[in-house]
Amino acid sequence: MLKTSKCNILVDDGIDLTAYNVLSGQVSRFTGQARLDAKEAFGLHFNNSKCNEFLSDKGYLIQEEVDEDQYIETIKKNLFENPNTLFLTILPTEQCNFRCKYCPEVTEAIYMNDQMEEQIVDFLEKVLPRYKKLVIAWFGGEPLLAAGFIKSISAKIKRICKRNNVLFSATITTNGYLLNSKMLQEMLTCNIVNFCVTLDGDSNTHDAQRQLKNGLPTWRHIVNNLIDIRDNVSSRLFNIIIRTNVTTKVCDNYINYFNFLNNNFNADRRFSFMWRKAEDWGNIDQNDMALIGSRSDFTEFLQKVKDFGLRDSLTARSLRPIDRICTTATKNALVIFSDGRISKCSRDVHPEVTTLGYLDDLLSDADFFLSKSLDLVHKTSCQTCQRYYNCLGLGCPLEADECNLDSKYIINILKNIQDNDLEIGKIKSFGGCYE
Repeated sequence: MLKTSKCNILVDDGIDLTAYNVLSGQVSRFTGQARLDAKEAFGLHFNNSKCNEFLSDKGYLIQEEVDEDQYIETIKKNLFENPNTLFLTILPTEQCNFRCKYCPEVTEAIYMNDQMEEQIVDFLEKVLPRYKKLVIAWFGGEPLLAAGFIKSISAKIKRICKRNNVLFSATITTNGYLLNSKMLQEMLTCNIVNFCVTLDGDSNTHDAQRQLKNGLPTWRHIVNNLIDIRDNVSSRLFNIIIRTNVTTKVCDNYINYFNFLNNNFNADRRFSFMWRKAEDWGNIDQNDMALIGSRSDFTEFLQKVKDFGLRDSLTARSLRPIDRICTTATKNALVIFSDGRISKCSRDVHPEVTTLGYLDDLLSDADFFLSKSLDLVHKTSCQTCQRYYNCLGLGCPLEADECNLDSKYIINILKNIQDNDLEIGKIKSFGGCYE
């Protein structure tokens, strides 16, 4: 006998039924007869065997005897164990050439040195044989200010991974000011395949929010770099995520920006778009707090993205549990700051809790560092929350008293995902047949 999962969220607008299972991360959209069949199945009237089979396969329907609460905790435990992948977030410098309105103002020019490079390499020589995959996220500050360090250490890491038959890939979060076609090709040799570059709207909006530290604008220079890459790099083996931190100013001036993205990058599948609600990411000036809009402002913005027809696959992907959990909070994941400090948080939230030691300590007791996770001991209140099955407590473990889950927010996300962006589990009805 089948029952519905406690983790289902359903949105029915009278034309489409969009289903999301929080535990599996599946998002499916049912239209026409398929919508009617699915509604019956979710109401425990199992009249279409093909529909029932599909819903069971995707986790929307489960067997009556399954203890779903225990299954949820098992899945979450496995997410935090993370046994096969070593994940390092490395800040080669915390210096930045920008001074953005919503970010901390970095003034100290701290860079990793040759000794730190040697210590990281020695650590990897010691531990990599136990893993199948290494993922490095380059972060900052502005990491490309330390491009020489990235190239030097990456060459050594590639040799270690090859010797131990370990897959190695990397990502980088950069403001894009130094990322021209030449720099991108150099970073490709470092196994960096994903680049996250921020554009906050059109030139007027972006330049008001993201300036050089001397106050000069940055939009045109970044855009010229992106167009240079688009036109002069033939490789298809990379992805540039154009991230937009959606502030009230971006919401107010979106049309020109959407037209710009559509005309220049929407047709090139190497470019993706990410939309994130702007927050206070550290020391925001009180005069700039008006930039931080509400969640309703943000979901209305996503509706405009959908109506315009821009690609938005990353919003759908962000609903998967593996993408909602903070990777640095899991076991076998470490953040290495430019001064050699080892932490479990790249944002440096509650450093008194997240700081584990320094590179010197890492070499002497690697197992201690790799065994640490920010598990759910900080989220015990979640299990008794009436909204638990809408999020499973997968937010930041350090913010147990600051839960920002809004069910309406999730519902609006689901409404605004386009059919073409439902990468996982898309279903439509064609004369009663399912695909």
